[in-house]
Amino acid sequence: MDTSESEGRPAVIKRKRHSLFARFLIANRVRRSLTSSTRFNELERFKRGVSGTLPQPGEGGVIVAACDDYYYKHFAITLVLSIELLETAQRLHLHLCAPSLQAVTHIEQMSRSLRYVSLTWTVDDCNLAEGLPYKTIYYAASRFLIAPAVIEAAGAPVLCIDIDGIAIQKIWPAYEPVRRDADVLVTRRPEQEKPWRKILAGAIGLNPTPEGVRFAANLSRALASVLDLRPSYHIDQIVFHYLMIATSRRTNLMVKDMPKKFIDFDFANDSVIWTAQAWRGKDSDRYKNARREVLQRFPDLANVSRVVEP
Repeated sequence: MDTSESEGRPAVIKRKRHSLFARFLIANRVRRSLTSSTRFNELERFKRGVSGTLPQPGEGGVIVAACDDYYYKHFAITLVLSIELLETAQRLHLHLCAPSLQAVTHIEQMSRSLRYVSLTWTVDDCNLAEGLPYKTIYYAASRFLIAPAVIEAAGAPVLCIDIDGIAIQKIWPAYEPVRRDADVLVTRRPEQEKPWRKILAGAIGLNPTPEGVRFAANLSRALASVLDLRPSYHIDQIVFHYLMIATSRRTNLMVKDMPKKFIDFDFANDSVIWTAQAWRGKDSDRYKNARREVLQRFPDLANVSRVVEP
């Protein structure tokens, strides 16, 4: 293991579950967020804490990912450069959670050096993460908090992915035919018993259809509301699950399954995106070698410590 990468890693959540009472509270908050304006205050707090630039209207969809400072340095750069290597125009928006000046300087300089990736980013002061036992709970949910703003600004479909993804094939040419005739694309796992395991949030598509836009807005409101409960485990998947149940009773939301090739934990050669599942995936030789190959192609951009401070 590379010592430089293991140092400063976010703490691993040991209790990977929501209690029965926590599930009751979360489900209740999700339902209330659809009907009660009193739950909008948390989302407004989020919006007040965000600065930066959103994508402009244009051709093609937008890939959205989020990260803290550690994940920016060790994974976001790889994601950006892996897409750049594919030499196809692609819009990418990164939501940076409490980034250092060094990271912000790096992304500014990197964006000017990219030929194929049109990179935008927002900076989040993470005020909704206050009081959480693990800040990673917020970081995992934040891409879905910013997604409605990206859809509105770009007027385009959004594909929200994990920040530790590595693009293996051209993403949007592969995704465009898949996303048609749907409002939302998601990996469903009905065989799982636990509500926080029935959805995989590693790759979720949100289309700019009326129902897709409404669902994205509802998802952001529900997540912001549930964060106010100070949950002790990740909420993006369980909130998505409960929201789909609640929404199915109110709308004609068209949901399609996300193909595995956009969220491949097995690192198959014919996949579109490799996603590292937990640290065992990130520490695997196949994943680390793929990262290394990407970064070696861009020696001047790969290392955050090389940036010239303003």
